[in-house]
Amino acid sequence: MGIGFYFLSKEDNEVALDFNGKHNVKNLITLLKELNLEYICMYTRYYSMMLKMKEQGKLNPNTSHRIEMELSADMAKKNHQILLQTEGDRDEFKKGLTVDGLRKWTEHFKDHEEIKKLAVAQQKLHEEVFVKFKVEEIAFELPEKLDKQMYMKIYRKIWATIRHDLWVRIQEEKKKQNSVHIPEDKFNSLYAEVHDTFETIRMEIYSKLMGEDVERHTAREFMQKAYIKFATLSMDRN
Repeated sequence: MGIGFYFLSKEDNEVALDFNGKHNVKNLITLLKELNLEYICMYTRYYSMMLKMKEQGKLNPNTSHRIEMELSADMAKKNHQILLQTEGDRDEFKKGLTVDGLRKWTEHFKDHEEIKKLAVAQQKLHEEVFVKFKVEEIAFELPEKLDKQMYMKIYRKIWATIRHDLWVRIQEEKKKQNSVHIPEDKFNSLYAEVHDTFETIRMEIYSKLMGEDVERHTAREFMQKAYIKFATLSMDRN
């Protein structure tokens, strides 16, 4: 697990790292915090699933190990997704960066206090989930208006919008094909196209309901933090 981050693949043709330029420690911390938030969301989802399995008497050392391996693979995939996910000048330092390059970048600054803190926090969460099987509330500071009720309101509106947009696309396709049904592969294609708009939809709905215009990465960050906070708070009370 290296110093605490899941960099599991090696790639060729990586960009030359410029530690005194765009690959400085400040940009690395920004990227690792983004990844860490994604990781915590994953741990939260898997831990919730494990709690349900335990209640049903289906959780044992073998299933726990399998889940741990699935989580590790999902985190490795997420590394690729985040590196490809760029939003203007903010993510300029991601361009051309591979997972192996990120590993080397992190290794170069591994002794920086903030980098060590992130690694230790991730290792602690991993042990809480898979060794102690006890995760306490993970508290993040959120905008005052973003309480649990507002989070659920935004979440439901996002998926209502996606369902509506998908329904419209399906009706258009049926009309185009002059058919009451569409092939499964076409449905999957339409769903993927609509889901690709998720980040923008989340930003627009968050901005509207919260009463402030934000960028996509800000809406994503606060919604992820809200999910983690409210989910782990509920788990801690069980």
